[in-house]
Amino acid sequence: MYAKVFTQIYDGTLCTKGPWEALVTFQQMLVLADLDGNVDMTAAAISRRTTIPLEIIERGLAELIKPDPDSRTPTEEGRRIVQLAEGRTWGWRIVNYAHYRELKREEDRREYHRQYWHKRKAAHSTGSTGSTGSTETQHAQQNQPKQKQKQKQKQDTEAEAIHGGKPPCDPPAPTALSGKPARKRASKPDTGSVWDAYSQAYAEKYGVQPVRNAKVNGQLSQLVSRLGADEAPGVARSYIASRNGLYVASKHCVDLLLRDCEKLRTEWVTGNVGHQRDALEEDRMSATAGMVRRISANLEAKGVKL
Repeated sequence: MYAKVFTQIYDGTLCTKGPWEALVTFQQMLVLADLDGNVDMTAAAISRRTTIPLEIIERGLAELIKPDPDSRTPTEEGRRIVQLAEGRTWGWRIVNYAHYRELKREEDRREYHRQYWHKRKAAHSTGSTGSTGSTETQHAQQNQPKQKQKQKQKQDTEAEAIHGGKPPCDPPAPTALSGKPARKRASKPDTGSVWDAYSQAYAEKYGVQPVRNAKVNGQLSQLVSRLGADEAPGVARSYIASRNGLYVASKHCVDLLLRDCEKLRTEWVTGNVGHQRDALEEDRMSATAGMVRRISANLEAKGVKL
């Protein structure tokens, strides 16, 4: 750690009364102390760390821990150090460490403010010196509004002369760059019928109304756009009645209705509802037919007639 040693250390009884070992030991403890002024070390550790002989450290500690009625710091009866804990022969706290630490901070604060105001004064002086060079620029900026006003008055006078004192006609409305009229925004499809059909069938199946929010409204709009307003309600009712495992597990959410709307519309129109087992059977039959074709080709290649 770093500790500032004040010159007052040479004016107190620690220096005038001695012994000198106490002064040397105290200086080493100031350097070794933590932020709270604690030196949690043994005398031997202090000796090894500072390379000062152990007998000097031990004699210094013995003097520093004694009361001193002539000390300028009456705290702890004038002792310079006290033990960190009773029953321990090592580990000490510097009594007035916090006091001198605050003095150091106050001096640093004053030095900081002194440097700050010195730099600010120097910067202000530099700005004042360069102000003469910016006077012309400042005057030019002040004259710009007047010049613009005179120019506008001149333009107005020329316009009155050209149009006979009457203001010119309003310019035509701007047109699109391509020359084509701007396209009108497409109106959103009516989702009232499909929502009524879906929510009624949902409530009959689950005994509760489905959730309707901005996401659902957007999905229903896409559904009507893809199937048409006439067929979308019927497809929605058919979807709620479907026993497809995925649909049942998802409680017939609108997400799957929108995702599979074309498939659901085909099943609704034809009455032919596809199930997963049907798809598996189709795959099995296709695989079997492929295997038969390969066997037949191999036998024909060997000259075996079927």
